[in-house]
Amino acid sequence: MNKLFFFTVLVSLLFSMPLVSAAAFDGNLSNGGGSFASSVKVSFTCVGKAGTANINVFDKTVKNATVNIFYLNGSRYEKMLAQSINGSTIVSFTPGKAGNYELHVSVGTSQTNANFFVSSCSPPPVNVTKNNTVLSEPKRELIFTKLVNYPDGFSKRFSVYKITTGQVESFESNIALSLNYAGNSTKYDFDIIDSVPSSVLTRSNQITFTAQPSARSSEPKFEWHVKSLSTGGQLSYSYRFSRPLTEQMIAMFDAPTIRETGAGSQAKQEDSGLLAASIGPIFGITFPFMGALFAFLVLLAVLYFFIFGRKKEEA
Repeated sequence: MNKLFFFTVLVSLLFSMPLVSAAAFDGNLSNGGGSFASSVKVSFTCVGKAGTANINVFDKTVKNATVNIFYLNGSRYEKMLAQSINGSTIVSFTPGKAGNYELHVSVGTSQTNANFFVSSCSPPPVNVTKNNTVLSEPKRELIFTKLVNYPDGFSKRFSVYKITTGQVESFESNIALSLNYAGNSTKYDFDIIDSVPSSVLTRSNQITFTAQPSARSSEPKFEWHVKSLSTGGQLSYSYRFSRPLTEQMIAMFDAPTIRETGAGSQAKQEDSGLLAASIGPIFGITFPFMGALFAFLVLLAVLYFFIFGRKKEEA
């Protein structure tokens, strides 16, 4: 009787225990009883640009899993996307506003969540048509030129240009001075003296030089010092100002001149101390000759004094 009692109790205990499937030992048993495991990788950019969520459901037997994306608006959840998936799936989503989002992957009552944040994008570039004024290069047109030759190998080339910039016209006069030296030997240390008539320009600061002279005055007068110039050599420089020249204006320009400086002027100063310095003959007799004659007369007077003076004393 005792054996029958224990057997009856054992059978009743076995039938009263719940049955557990083998799937319970694969480690994927979730609350609610389904066989489910997932991996979620979220990668989103910013508002207005599509982002992706990589969802991997490891259990191949799972079908009709759902993906939901919610926008967290304070304590409220606003559903932005709902999609059914099977297995591994890439979900594309374009958020409409910045803020916090949640992605829910559900199978039955099992669920995996992932949070992500969507930032604001900079506003897209707007194509704006602008009326840009393109300034073309000024047009330079020669309207007048004249070559004038002066004494001592000087010459000037006068040129007048009209300059057009858009709808604006202006004028510029260019003067190029040249010296062609035809002397017999090299010329040292001299100044070229030049000027612009005051009736054409009043001040030298209205003049622009391409080769600056060594000295300028407040008036439109200037000079250029030259160290040396060989026979057959040429010197030149140019200047310009904003005014058109006419034939009448060109006629008022004085001829350039040369002023000796340095060794040349010193030699002249030494010569001026002699009797022959730059003074012409008087009555056909030059001062060197008159000097020699005067010395000869003095010598005769001395001899006369010594010779005839002694004879008188002896007598």
